[in-house]
Amino acid sequence: MDQAVFHLINERWTHPVLDLFMAVISNIDIWKPFLVLLAIGFLIWGGFRGRAFLICLLICLLIAENVTGLLKVISNFGGTNAANRAEYMTGAAYLQTGEFDKAIKHLKEFDANGAYQTDIKRDIMLGHAYAEQKKSDDALSYYKKAASVNEKDEAFTADALITAAGYAASLGKKQEAIDLYEKARDNYPAYPAVQSGEVDKYLASLGVVANN
Repeated sequence: MDQAVFHLINERWTHPVLDLFMAVISNIDIWKPFLVLLAIGFLIWGGFRGRAFLICLLICLLIAENVTGLLKVISNFGGTNAANRAEYMTGAAYLQTGEFDKAIKHLKEFDANGAYQTDIKRDIMLGHAYAEQKKSDDALSYYKKAASVNEKDEAFTADALITAAGYAASLGKKQEAIDLYEKARDNYPAYPAVQSGEVDKYLASLGVVANN
């Protein structure tokens, strides 16, 4: 949907007069003096809320600008490595802005091409997106999928297992959570959360007492 609207705005919805008008109002150099004065006003007289608003606005503008640029890459260079990377970055950006359907769409379009750590990160982000949508089965499935991408990896895979276990526990799936925590503890003893005893604490909260 977002790409369809992008094409409509930039390719079909055109008019000579409005095109000139849009070129003027979209020129950031014209607006810079006004924006600087507005920002100074918020900083001086806006109080805490004004400054907080200004910070949030700047973050939103930066994200929006980055997403627009990434969508252009996807649109203009489809099928290339650059477009593929843009799919990943766009999905991550939409996840941060709470646009979970768009995040899921773009993350699923991404192909890690054997870069297993990136693949694990992508699956975890898909899990987060589905979890935010309250689609618990899909979320847990992607968390577990992330943990199965490369079981020889001791950092990312262990993290995915613990994430999956914690989410399973939050859903009341006690035995599944126990199995996932135990797999992380037994297979990845060097992982910080295992070494520190944190995983054993999670297991204890589920009624499993570690054997000394």
